[in-house]
Amino acid sequence: MTAAVSIFAFSGVTTIRVAGGVDLRYDSVQNHKEPILGRDLLSCTSVAADTSEASAAPAKTECALIQVENGKRVYYEIAPAGHTLLTPGPTSRIMEGSNTITWGEGWRLSVVELV
Repeated sequence: MTAAVSIFAFSGVTTIRVAGGVDLRYDSVQNHKEPILGRDLLSCTSVAADTSEASAAPAKTECALIQVENGKRVYYEIAPAGHTLLTPGPTSRIMEGSNTITWGEGWRLSVVELV
């Protein structure tokens, strides 16, 4: 089996005010600053990791939206530019669903499917 992981690089997040209404208890929501600066699509298995390209995190990148295929979980490792990227495995963090994380220029993500 395989797991697809999408990465979208943004210049940050912004706060959008919520106007009125009694359904929401918040007066603002967070949103990614458009446009998307870079993107990559990874496909991994439980035995073969996949790694994003440094070019998917261009200049001015400050955060990334990472989306793991529905129903899948992955081990992941992150490396800033100039750092060694570790191979993900049982001692790595686990990610599923959609996650916004701190991200920078030239950063890379490596994933392997958790089964």
